[in-house]
Amino acid sequence: MAPPRVGLLLALALCLAFARADAAVRDLKVGYYAQTCPRAEEIVRRVMARALAREARSVASVMRLQFHDCFVNGCDGSVLMDATPTMAGEKEALSNINSLRSFEVVDEVKSALEEQCPGIVSCADIIIMAARDAVVLFSQNQDAFFRAFIEGMVKLGELQNPRKGEIRRNCRVGAPAAGEAGRAVPGGGLLNLVLR
Repeated sequence: MAPPRVGLLLALALCLAFARADAAVRDLKVGYYAQTCPRAEEIVRRVMARALAREARSVASVMRLQFHDCFVNGCDGSVLMDATPTMAGEKEALSNINSLRSFEVVDEVKSALEEQCPGIVSCADIIIMAARDAVVLFSQNQDAFFRAFIEGMVKLGELQNPRKGEIRRNCRVGAPAAGEAGRAVPGGGLLNLVLR
């Protein structure tokens, strides 16, 4: 068991982290740029709607960008940074290669905002607003949402090696050990959707 001091320091660190996160959330709100860039939210929404019309997966990719940018150290837009000769960019990090996409959508939002309000809207705020609008736009079209969900499940059901990607009815329960009932059937396709 950790000494009481370590526990106290850990508790204090957690409190400070939550306070910092809460302060960051309070800073950006609907209408935040009303005085400095009145059309900012409209511009972001318009660009995101175009991105959704071109490629539905781009909105999910923007949400993933937001998650990667904000989850560990708070939202700072660092996931958008390109590498320089002296610094590795997060785009090229091993964990992000072939994982993060739709940088071009965020770049399109940034360009549209820069045209209207140069130097006003931060990259971190662009990611947050774009992700928010991605969720709203995608969830408004229930048919598209469920069609994309079903397509994703079909792709998961067609995995060549079921041990590397099982489909369970309840993702809160661990996968059964090899040989137990309920194991995904190799080549079972959609059958695996109903086995758990």
